[in-house]
Amino acid sequence: VPYSSRWDNYLMLEEGSQVHWLSLCGSLALSLLLASLVAAIMLATVRRDLQKYNAIDADDDLVEVGWKYTHADVLRPPAGPLSLSCALGAAVQLICSGAVTLALALLGVISPTARGRLLTAALLLLCLSAVPAGYVAARLYRQIDGSHPYALIG
Repeated sequence: VPYSSRWDNYLMLEEGSQVHWLSLCGSLALSLLLASLVAAIMLATVRRDLQKYNAIDADDDLVEVGWKYTHADVLRPPAGPLSLSCALGAAVQLICSGAVTLALALLGVISPTARGRLLTAALLLLCLSAVPAGYVAARLYRQIDGSHPYALIG
């Protein structure tokens, strides 16, 4: 196979072949069904716990069950706000650059047939996505702690 036509088997559809839309739609429908099932179970659990909390008298406030155990942990600031902010910033950077790279590749702007163009675009987008990543990290750090505003830079 010549180097210039190595992707032809993957990029071009043969005569009579088609995308399996039925399989794709079936997989999407099954995923949505399972996600809605999990959401319904969670909603029923939370609703039952809230009804139980509202039914408890004022004298029985000493007994804490279910979701009341976590209220102190949820509203407490994290132990390492700087590490959390940096991790969230890195995640935002990877997600942004990956999503834009995939979108450009799917739209045909970046072709995998041109040697190195996809990797160059991915690295360029990784550098450009540092801007929203830095914003998200700084914003989260400012909301959580904010005692050392330039700690993310150093």
